[in-house]
Amino acid sequence: MKGSYIVASALVIALSGFVVAGCSSSDQDGQSVGVQETQQRETKESSASAFDLSGTIEPTVMLDNDIMTIEAKDLTYKNNVAYLTVGVTNKTASDIDVYAATLGFSGNFVNGCMVDDGYMNCSVTAGETVDEEIDFNLKNLQVRGISGIEEIGLGLRVTDSNYDEIYRDIVSVSTSSKGKEKDRAFSDAISDPTMQKLAEFEVTPSSSSFNGVEWGGIAPVSACLVVNKDGEHSVMMEVENTSDGNASIVLSGITIDGAVAYESRWSSTAIAPSKRAVVYVTLERAINDDQLESFDLSEIRNVSMDVSVEDFSGNTLAMPTSVDIVF
Repeated sequence: MKGSYIVASALVIALSGFVVAGCSSSDQDGQSVGVQETQQRETKESSASAFDLSGTIEPTVMLDNDIMTIEAKDLTYKNNVAYLTVGVTNKTASDIDVYAATLGFSGNFVNGCMVDDGYMNCSVTAGETVDEEIDFNLKNLQVRGISGIEEIGLGLRVTDSNYDEIYRDIVSVSTSSKGKEKDRAFSDAISDPTMQKLAEFEVTPSSSSFNGVEWGGIAPVSACLVVNKDGEHSVMMEVENTSDGNASIVLSGITIDGAVAYESRWSSTAIAPSKRAVVYVTLERAINDDQLESFDLSEIRNVSMDVSVEDFSGNTLAMPTSVDIVF
């Protein structure tokens, strides 16, 4: 199923190699103004590009139940990657497998935003403890408007020796930067010149108003169309969860300028309370190969998708509603 591919892909991969739309002016009278604007932009880029590496952690128990203990041990930074070391102790009488950021369940977050990074696949023998190093790409975080780490959440899925799921939930740990950082909105971050340097993209903001669109405390706040250097078109929508419960945002029924591109379930994205998530569809991957030529993606005016909400057990919390995104 094509939708599974997009769930597995990190957003920084979806944005990598984007073509920046350049601009120039032949107005000589505006030359000095142009120089000043360039200097201001370079100053902004310089300050915005520095990721705050001061967030650290003390050894902290993130979870302790009848199944396992999860202890956050250390947070380090190297080569623009943050590494979280956790100890996983199996308290059961049989082997368990502990996962994070997989197709089965991807519920990780950093600060106020859900993220695709933080993959873990850990097998733990009964009564044993295994240390795992989980990594988060800092450029991926910056694309989402994160400039420093104050909290990390891990969406954990645990199965027993019979492959039956015995645990699924999100646990978190705060860093020494808790309360110091302030995330930017995704729409602001992705339009920033620094992001253009990091990922080379061309962005068209949506002109749609999402007033009144809401699913039990979960609502869209912005959307955009992003084109990468390979010509792939991704429609991205930032969604916020103001409810007090975990949920999953499900996308299906994708149409482009009124023509059906993908009818079935496309993706499911976990979103924790008081968090935001970026849900997205890469249109070339949603359209069947034999139908791709019938769509003119160079002049996209409208993309619509059916959005529904489920809990972590797959129960429907909000029935599908069509959301129109106009460019």
